[in-house]
Amino acid sequence: MDALYYLGLLVSILIIVYQFTPNRRVQHKDLPPSPPSLPIIGHFHLLKRPVHQALSNLSNKYGPIFLLRLGSRSTLVLSSRSAIEECFPKNDIIFSNRPLLPSQKILQYNYTTIAAPYGNHWRNLRRFTALEIFSAKSLQMSSDIRTEEIIFMIKHLCKRSFEGGVPRKVDVKSFFYLLDFNIMLKMVAGKRCFEEEELDLDETTKGKLDDLKETFGPFLNMALGDYFPYLRWLTYYGVEKQQMNIHKKRDAFIQALLDAHQNNNNPLMTSTVPGGEISRPIIDVLLKLHESEPEFYTKDVIKGIIQVIKAHSLPDYSSDMARTCSVTQYLAFKKARDEIDNHVGDYSRLLNDADLAKLPYLHSIISETLRVGPVTVLPARESSEDCTVGGYHIPRGTQLWVNAWAVHRDPALCIESDRFKLERFLQSEEEKQGGCKFLSFGLGRRVCPGEGLGMRVMALSLGTLIQCFKWEEVKDDSHVPIKKTNLNKQSEERPVNIIFRPREALTKSFLSIQNNIPVEKKMEVYWCNLAIVFFFTLFLLKLFLQKHANTKKTPPTPPGLPFIGHLHMLKQPLHKTLHQISEKYGHVFSLQFGTRKVLVVSSPSAVEECFTKNDIIFANRPRSLAGKHLNYNYSTIGFASYGDLWRNLRRFTTLELFYTSRLAMFSGIRIEEVRLVVKQIFQDASDQDLKVELSSKFMDVAFNIMLRLIAGKRYYGKDIVDEEAKQFRDIMWEYQQLSASSNLVDFLPLLRWVDFQRVESRMIKLKKKIDYFMELLLKEHRTRRSKSALQLNDQSDTDKGEMKKTLIDVMLSLQEKEPELYTDLNIKAVILAMLIAGTETSSSTMDWAMALLLNHPEKLERVVAEMDAKVGFDHLLVESELEKLNNLQNVITETLRLYPPAPLLLPHESAEDCTVCGYDVPQGTMLFANLWTLQRDPKLWVDAERFMPERFDGGEISEGYKLIPFGAGRRICPAAAFGRRVVGLGLGALLQCFEWNRVGKEDVNMEEKSALTNPRAQPLEALCKPRQPLINHLLAL
Repeated sequence: MDALYYLGLLVSILIIVYQFTPNRRVQHKDLPPSPPSLPIIGHFHLLKRPVHQALSNLSNKYGPIFLLRLGSRSTLVLSSRSAIEECFPKNDIIFSNRPLLPSQKILQYNYTTIAAPYGNHWRNLRRFTALEIFSAKSLQMSSDIRTEEIIFMIKHLCKRSFEGGVPRKVDVKSFFYLLDFNIMLKMVAGKRCFEEEELDLDETTKGKLDDLKETFGPFLNMALGDYFPYLRWLTYYGVEKQQMNIHKKRDAFIQALLDAHQNNNNPLMTSTVPGGEISRPIIDVLLKLHESEPEFYTKDVIKGIIQVIKAHSLPDYSSDMARTCSVTQYLAFKKARDEIDNHVGDYSRLLNDADLAKLPYLHSIISETLRVGPVTVLPARESSEDCTVGGYHIPRGTQLWVNAWAVHRDPALCIESDRFKLERFLQSEEEKQGGCKFLSFGLGRRVCPGEGLGMRVMALSLGTLIQCFKWEEVKDDSHVPIKKTNLNKQSEERPVNIIFRPREALTKSFLSIQNNIPVEKKMEVYWCNLAIVFFFTLFLLKLFLQKHANTKKTPPTPPGLPFIGHLHMLKQPLHKTLHQISEKYGHVFSLQFGTRKVLVVSSPSAVEECFTKNDIIFANRPRSLAGKHLNYNYSTIGFASYGDLWRNLRRFTTLELFYTSRLAMFSGIRIEEVRLVVKQIFQDASDQDLKVELSSKFMDVAFNIMLRLIAGKRYYGKDIVDEEAKQFRDIMWEYQQLSASSNLVDFLPLLRWVDFQRVESRMIKLKKKIDYFMELLLKEHRTRRSKSALQLNDQSDTDKGEMKKTLIDVMLSLQEKEPELYTDLNIKAVILAMLIAGTETSSSTMDWAMALLLNHPEKLERVVAEMDAKVGFDHLLVESELEKLNNLQNVITETLRLYPPAPLLLPHESAEDCTVCGYDVPQGTMLFANLWTLQRDPKLWVDAERFMPERFDGGEISEGYKLIPFGAGRRICPAAAFGRRVVGLGLGALLQCFEWNRVGKEDVNMEEKSALTNPRAQPLEALCKPRQPLINHLLAL
């Protein structure tokens, strides 16, 4: 009695507090209409089963937009097309979150599956599923799996028929469940879930099937703890306990699959698909990504992806298809069979994926089935901020339910909406009235990514059954009530039993399937070989007649060879070879590098059209082994594809590293490193002429400047002898060697199978070295930051403001604020990109400029004379004085014209078809802009081959796109200003402090070496002697 008394007292107090809380019902004047509610529970008492019908009844009374309060959660319910159309295009991002229900944390691996909150993690998961599993290419690669499993099931039905006696009835719903699990497990793990002996559905198989349906089926019981947080402690109705048990089963099942694949790397689990590509189980792809990106693809994330594929990649279509078999077989199957027979033509083969697009009546059966099927209320979403829907104010944190059942049956949208009417899709009723009427797979950003796979499996399985069998439904007079769930789906427990009788016209095909061998196998091999010879002949004929038979206007191209195209024509240096080809075929021509189409442009008009009109189209980078293995899987700014990642990287480097204020902030580092090189040369030179090897000096100063900006370290110079510096230099040298080597694997993918020239294995080995070194840098900076945190608190604000952070410090600080964006992988990718792109280009430019000046002493004297006049002898050159040294700037510009650091720029790739100078350029074409030809064109430059810095005194540089050493368009180098400062300061300091002469009477060798940044073939050597007016300043260094 005491317990009841205190319980009643507690409830009374809660009701009183609720009623008299000032903000109990903070009603906004524009909130959607809402039914009267009860204290505490809100509108829970109105959710009668089935819920979608209860919501539909409420919408009839309160309108298509109304608000419910379910315990502590506000819920917006939409039941009309207009409301949904406004909600998702306009407020799609706002409603892209999922409500973080505590009960789902268990099943969703702490919200790390595709049901994760909207953000970078979700986008990465979505991108993976969209590209690796559900893209058109992936679906095509997995088509053999679907065909194989459907034939496997058809074979079993045929075997039953040919065994004699009365054919047994088949539970169609169980049939489709078995097929679904077999297809999905084959795609995920490369093996079947149910073998042939299990297809008869004995008690053991039924138990296994029921267990899988329970484990991977949608969990629909509402946990009251999600809506009444204080009830979670009571584990109300044991819902969370049920979820924990299901989670343990799922996790154990998936872990067993992972263990099997990690312990047994079976090459037989891969298959070759048309086109020569390898189709691998999804688990193998995920485990490979786990090795390369362990920070993101953790074991829980991998398990979550597999769970989603198994549980939600296809809708629960087994009930849908069973319903179709019951409702439509007499009304529609004959028309569908006639359509299939007319399209396939004869009875020698079965339906396949390629036939599906030409079977509109079959698709209408599936579409209408999904319209009236069991998908009722779409998975809940949640608003991330305040918004308006239908003129009503929707507060942040409001849960959103879309009643698809009501929309699908809206008589204003669908004529005779309660009838199973196939003609509505044949007559394109959806297109006539438009809008969001077909919602079975969701819509907006959170639309089900498995829609394409689901439609293909449903069409192929149902179509093959229609093609192969005559159907006879077995009526069951026993009435089993409909099982009603409380939210999302309803399914008829009454089984749909069908007797499948093989069609006589397909007997020969049935025998072939049943015996598991092709009919007249030798003849098939003969015709297959004959077809190969025939199509190969057509291929050669096409190559011969291509220039005469083209319907599109393609750029001129030299004659090529089969398979390799024009690879045999490529000699190093590549830009000179392409220059020679352009002299014969013009400034716009195309080549074929193995499997890749290549467009080469070398005129201002063509370059301008590529980087203005078609700038977005050519903003991508082509895929390559170097981009994958040496650039963190295309995560550096130079190799990332155009998109959100590239924009974030571009924004960061522009604002945090190369912005004007940042450049000025770190000018002291550049001056210190340049003067350190000057000091070393002066100490060696004394008063005598000294032969100096300048190429290494330029490399030292470029790397040390960038390293100090990034990590506050110096790794180059004869005084640097520690092991860490040596390890870094070895890594950079190996990177340069691999980048400079021509990689035929990028153009002939077949060579990758044999690891041609061991290029890929060397890259993978180097990748591990780079990542290990980067990890040490990050660890060191994190340790130093944590140790200095207390010291910083004791410093004055002035001292803190004067401290200069390295780039790593800046990125680690940003990581604390935005961990999803500034991951360790992205930080390492930025560091690597800066080290590669910001060092070799500057050092090679200084190398070429000094070589040109040594070969033209009169130009050198002119630069020195201007420096003496404008800088004087009372101090050494500083960065702020570079702008007034016009002759020095002209020397740098002329050097960049004659010897650009990247003569072909980094290659671009077209994202879609386009036109360049009137020529048709197909999607996926690699673009090279040959700056060597462009910037030496005698039609554009006076004495184009001569070194004439004075040509820029008259502003010749401003004319069009004829000088673009740093690129153009969106992918222009963001470090152009930084590079000119480093080159100007380094070159200017050496010219100011020393007298320079050639080692011998002959000119300096200007031969180029094949590499990524167009360096000189031989190290640059010169004689130097300190200039007397600056001796005191040099002694003071």
